[in-house]
Amino acid sequence: MIGLGQDSHSSFKDTWVRTQPPELQEVSWAFISPSGRRFSVSSTYTNRYTWEVDFPPYEVGLWRFSLAHQFIDTPYQSSTGRFDVLLLIREDSPRELQRFLAKVQASNASDDPDVRVAS
Repeated sequence: MIGLGQDSHSSFKDTWVRTQPPELQEVSWAFISPSGRRFSVSSTYTNRYTWEVDFPPYEVGLWRFSLAHQFIDTPYQSSTGRFDVLLLIREDSPRELQRFLAKVQASNASDDPDVRVAS
């Protein structure tokens, strides 16, 4: 469960990396909103065979995500995971929502069904 305006943080660890050094590998994440909009996000390699990604979901509801990489000769596509985004009411909610709105307004998101988000 994630509150609207908070980042979703995910990590992936895999030591079976054969095609090139781990720091040169790319792990791509796909986040799909409740309304079906797809966002492709590249993760950051953080050492020790771990890749991390932060993503700010902008819509309340059930989100889906998956990851893909090519650490071996055959490309890998994970199964689909899920997380809920809720509107949480707390004392600092108005401030959090203002920050979130500023992020959305500053983003370069387009009306394309596949939106690339820079990492």
